[in-house]
Amino acid sequence: MNILHADDPLNQIVALLAYAGLYIVVLAAARLLLDRITPYNLSAQLGQDDNPAIGLTLGAYLLATSLIFLGALSGPSSGSLTADMLVVAGYAALGLVMLLGARWSFDKWMFPGFDALQAVVEKHNLAVASARAGLLLATGLNVGGSLMGVGGGPHSSLLFFLLGQASLLLFARAYDMITPYALSREIESGNTAAGVAFGGALTALGILIGAGVRGDFTGWASGLLDFVGVSLVGMALLLAMRKLLDLLLLPTHNLDAEISQDRNLAAGWVEACGVIGFALLLAALL
Repeated sequence: MNILHADDPLNQIVALLAYAGLYIVVLAAARLLLDRITPYNLSAQLGQDDNPAIGLTLGAYLLATSLIFLGALSGPSSGSLTADMLVVAGYAALGLVMLLGARWSFDKWMFPGFDALQAVVEKHNLAVASARAGLLLATGLNVGGSLMGVGGGPHSSLLFFLLGQASLLLFARAYDMITPYALSREIESGNTAAGVAFGGALTALGILIGAGVRGDFTGWASGLLDFVGVSLVGMALLLAMRKLLDLLLLPTHNLDAEISQDRNLAAGWVEACGVIGFALLLAALL
């Protein structure tokens, strides 16, 4: 919905203000929804307890909501501002449900038998918060990408969302397998370096998945083939890039040892930013 190319400048201004207002409403609704379904008070956690883990996850959640809104906004216009805004609002609401469902499934998949919520709320565990933040951003990119373009509809968006989330969960397992340390245990114990590195890797794959599902829907066969190709190649390249970063950026140190033994947050940020930058390059080439 390219509102900047309208013939009437007044219509441009009205549309800009309308969508800006809708965006604020969606963000407020997202925040209210999260407050309703969580057993803690967001305002108290942020303003009284000064909980950085809650701040990180909330920030990632709101940024993911923005990515979903942008995806919903990119669809074709019907010619009616009211109708277009209703469509955007509907897709944004669907995206929020997907986002919260993804967070729940991620906790069950990555931290079975561990209360991730308690770790974030009571222990201010930034490692868990960083992993969750990466998952939320990846999900926002996935949902936003699946909503872009013409053709298809809610059913195709939902299917590609589910495929994207399955790819993220499989990638999480593959990432855990190639690291010589127990990823879940490190994150649960509060190793922020491990959480940041892992969250960055999830975000990187989300960038690729979002790029892979973005665009016009031209048919199930071509869409699924493109998705599988991007996901599998993306996973392999990102895992390989992690090893390459160790050789190029930390040639005299072992990246895994720095993260698991020294809990070196600097090493975690180097890995996270390195794979995200590489993912941005790959997405631009798709």
